[in-house]
Amino acid sequence: MFLLLLETNAEIAQRRKRKLEELGFRLEIAADAAAVSSYSDTSLLLLDPRRWSNDTIASIQRAMSTPIFFLAETSEQIEPELTDGLPVAGYLSLDAAHTLRANLLLAARASRNQAEKVSKPEAMPTDHSREDHHNPDLNLYSSLVNALPVLLYRTDVEGRITFANEALLHEMQLSLEDLLGKTAHDFYPPDLAQKYREDDGRVMATRTTLRTIEENVNPADGIRRYVEVIKVPIVDQAGETRGVQGVFWDVTSRVESQRRTESLLAEKQILLRELHHRIRNTIASLSSLISLQQGSTKSPEAREALEEAIQLLSTMSVLYDHLLPGKETDRASLNTYVSELVSSLEKIYGQKGHLELRLPAQDQILAVDRLVGIGIIINELVTNAYKHGELQMPDGKVEIALKPANDHLQITVSDNGKGLPPDVGEGQRRGFGLTLVRMLVDQWGGKLSMENGTGAAIVATLSNP
Repeated sequence: MFLLLLETNAEIAQRRKRKLEELGFRLEIAADAAAVSSYSDTSLLLLDPRRWSNDTIASIQRAMSTPIFFLAETSEQIEPELTDGLPVAGYLSLDAAHTLRANLLLAARASRNQAEKVSKPEAMPTDHSREDHHNPDLNLYSSLVNALPVLLYRTDVEGRITFANEALLHEMQLSLEDLLGKTAHDFYPPDLAQKYREDDGRVMATRTTLRTIEENVNPADGIRRYVEVIKVPIVDQAGETRGVQGVFWDVTSRVESQRRTESLLAEKQILLRELHHRIRNTIASLSSLISLQQGSTKSPEAREALEEAIQLLSTMSVLYDHLLPGKETDRASLNTYVSELVSSLEKIYGQKGHLELRLPAQDQILAVDRLVGIGIIINELVTNAYKHGELQMPDGKVEIALKPANDHLQITVSDNGKGLPPDVGEGQRRGFGLTLVRMLVDQWGGKLSMENGTGAAIVATLSNP
């Protein structure tokens, strides 16, 4: 038996050649579609449908009578719809080692039988398919579908089986005579048989293709499994619906793997929720402990430092409240986070002056570490504005404005207080808050500027936030 592989990639070609030769086949490789016709003694031609156009495949078929089979690396990559409108005999899966050799032998035998029938038309055997009794192409159809590695059947409008390929007969351990004229109710549990019949009815009524994954029971062993199914309506030349043709294959391992993955994800979500709860409780506990320590501390400097620590923890708490489990936990909305942060700051400083926020019209989704840094910057600048601006109520105001520009984000915190002290600036006296802001801005390759006018304004420009 001589096989011909059409493949331009030498590495792939050699790998597939070794695979097929291990199964006992003689294989030659054609790296050019034009060279295929020179191999006149080929039993079967194998090719990857993703590497060749439909026109090329059709022209190859016109140039030679050898049956063409599509190759797939795995059974899950089999796409029967690619054969639509093409002179292709079927699909073969390279990972199905236990059936690949048998399918190739069946395909070659079917090819030889078809050649003999063409040369001796009077020897055409009796047709076992009732609906196609007078169809001259039936034998060619049968030889092709019997070589397919998928399970195939045909039913009439009443749901009676009119054809089954050899793969399905082998799977059910029945003969074609055992199946002809029977319905799904003769082989499957009532619930499944009823579902199959209803699906067939919809396919015939709508004349559309049905593709689904569903439960199936092999009558040979009674084991329930999952199969991927494709059903199409059978329409004759007069435009009348004659029945349904279906193909299906076992995907139980894929479904079970997906379920295991979903189960693991569900467990991770539970763990994330628990972790989230514990982090929030820890932050709240730290804030309470620091607040207690602040109340018992007499030093104004220590009380101020502890107040800043509480505010930083509040910034973290807002972030964790925003990053709820079940969402994409490594990225979040800038506008939403800053809005919630400012609401938290307003509860602290609302009695000292109005707090206003201006957000960009177009939101940004940023990484969590960036959001934490932005939150700390806003927290420190707002704290400094209220602490050192000496805002006068009822007109005291602090404004926060975020403005994206190209690949930068500009954060401006301004107030209408007394302005910045003359010794606060580049290289001069800065408190812990401004030092922290400067470190974060430098870390992102940005810059920090300070302006005095009607009050003070500090602008932090962050690169690629």
